[in-house]
Amino acid sequence: MRFDAGLGDFTLVVREESIQLLRGMGTICLQIGLDVKAPPAKEAGRFLALQADLFGIHGSYQRTLVGRVTEMLPFTPETGIERPVLKFLITASQLHAINEARDGDLRMEQLVNWREDWARPYLGQIRYARVHHPENEALRRLERDILAGSPDAQGMWDRREVYEHVDGSLRRLRLPFHRGRETSVRITALRPMRSDRLRVIVLMEGG
Repeated sequence: MRFDAGLGDFTLVVREESIQLLRGMGTICLQIGLDVKAPPAKEAGRFLALQADLFGIHGSYQRTLVGRVTEMLPFTPETGIERPVLKFLITASQLHAINEARDGDLRMEQLVNWREDWARPYLGQIRYARVHHPENEALRRLERDILAGSPDAQGMWDRREVYEHVDGSLRRLRLPFHRGRETSVRITALRPMRSDRLRVIVLMEGG
C-alpha cells in the first residue's frame, strides 16, 4: 500500500481464519479478509485505495503475477476499522503453483499435510491393490493417469511403499465450511461381507 505523506498511521491485519477457497464452475475463488484501521479523516471525500497482488512461483523461484484486486476504503470522521474481503479468481494450476512456494503460516490446502498423510498412504494402497489384482485394467489406468499427471506422485511412487489400508488413521482437513479451521477426522474402512474387492471409506469427525 502507498499512503500520502502526513496522513497518519495505518494498521492492516489479515483476519485469523478468514482465508477461504471456494470452488465452482471450473474456477477457484481465494478470499482473504482484512482489518484496516485508518486515522480519522481531516477532510471529507478522501478514500484509501488498497491494492493487493497475488503471485505464484515457478522455475527458479521466478514470480508471476496471478491476480490483482483493488478495494476503495473511505476515511471516516472517527478512527474506525474497515473489513474488506479480497477476492482472487484463480485456476487449479495457479493454486498448485502458489501452494508449492508458499511461506510462513499462509496455508491454503484442504488436505492438511497432504503429501505425508494423504498422498503417500493412498498411493501405497494402489500399489497393494495392483499387486493383488494385476489383471485389473481399471487399476492399471488409475496408476498410469496419476503418475502421468503429477511429478510429485511419481516421486512418491518410486519409494515403493505398500499400504493394505489406513483404517483407524487420524487425518486433518481445512474446509471452507469451517472457515479455514483445522478439523480432525478418523478414517473408517468398511468391507461388504459378499466381496473382498469392495471397500467403503467413511471420514468420522473427531479424534
